[in-house]
Amino acid sequence: MNLFFEPTVLATETHWESVRRCAKIILERFNFNNFYYYRITNDGNFFLYDDNTDVIRFLGDQDFHLKHVYYCHPRYRKSELKIEITRENPFLVQMEETRRFFEQSEFNLFFQISQKSETAVDEFGFHSDNATDTQARFILNHVGELKLFLNWFLKSHSRMFDFLRESALHLPSILGDTFYENRILGLDPDSQIRALILKDLGFEFADNLSSGEQEVLRLTKKGYTPAQIGSRVFRSKRSIEHRIESLKSKLSCDSKVELIERCEQLELAGYL
Repeated sequence: MNLFFEPTVLATETHWESVRRCAKIILERFNFNNFYYYRITNDGNFFLYDDNTDVIRFLGDQDFHLKHVYYCHPRYRKSELKIEITRENPFLVQMEETRRFFEQSEFNLFFQISQKSETAVDEFGFHSDNATDTQARFILNHVGELKLFLNWFLKSHSRMFDFLRESALHLPSILGDTFYENRILGLDPDSQIRALILKDLGFEFADNLSSGEQEVLRLTKKGYTPAQIGSRVFRSKRSIEHRIESLKSKLSCDSKVELIERCEQLELAGYL
């Protein structure tokens, strides 16, 4: 697959200039250095607008996009408003790839608004390279102004968004389905926190369980028999019985009762 887009000149170039002019006013008022917007769908289609990058003519290679895709898969996202002074968050700084990203960037504060729908996540972000507590308070006290800007941005530039949608990357096709899911999951902060909890419970291996094994555990906990589980996951009763025995071994369980107790612990840890 060609990971590069051919140079493209848009008939909508004036739309980008319009966004940049309006964004400049907002950026100066809030002491931001950068504004971006991206959408990622449940099936992995991803596009990005970044006012620091000339996406009018070049959408760049996959690294241009993937540097922004650390833990943005819709499965791990929710609608939220977040402000973060990045270098004061020890957990984020300890995440190797995130730390490298911060080191390569000049900003030390980001403010983001994420909106999750049934099919996708839309995220708007603003960066600042000179964050202060006063600036953070000012941002939080004037969120309404930023939301007005975002509503204008989304509603007034349909031709620009048509172009972005047509140029979207399908990330699983580039990275491979399994690698894509594992990469996003492994860098998701909630996943890392969950992994620490699992380790404390003696489940250091739990993140290596396949989705099929997790489904068998969920159904076993609910009281389904191997035959019933097999009919739901399109496997034979014997195959499910073997899988349950394998899971008992992985989870260090001597009986089905212990296995169900382990399932309950995993569920409380947010893993099932």
